[in-house]
Amino acid sequence: MARYNHPEWHPLFAGYASGPTPLTTGSYGQLLYVTEFDGAPKIISEYFPEILEPAPPMLWSHAQGAEINGIGNPNEVRALTAPTFGEHLDDWNEIKISSS
Repeated sequence: MARYNHPEWHPLFAGYASGPTPLTTGSYGQLLYVTEFDGAPKIISEYFPEILEPAPPMLWSHAQGAEINGIGNPNEVRALTAPTFGEHLDDWNEIKISSS
């Protein structure tokens, strides 16, 4: 999870998700953006990784919901479980460094 102070959606949270199967564990599968509406967190956007592009930085394609632009650096990053796949772990480490 990463927290951003986005100019439009502040605060904005990014959740990087992977799957539970051996082929997806450790790799990014989705990027979900969440913000608060009426006192509760709501998913406002979904992105999928461009798996053929090298990372870092990981390139994401908009799938549905709000298009998030001008995100800047995160204010806080917390790993529930870090990715284990090489390039995805490198990308995650870059995200953590940019929040320092």
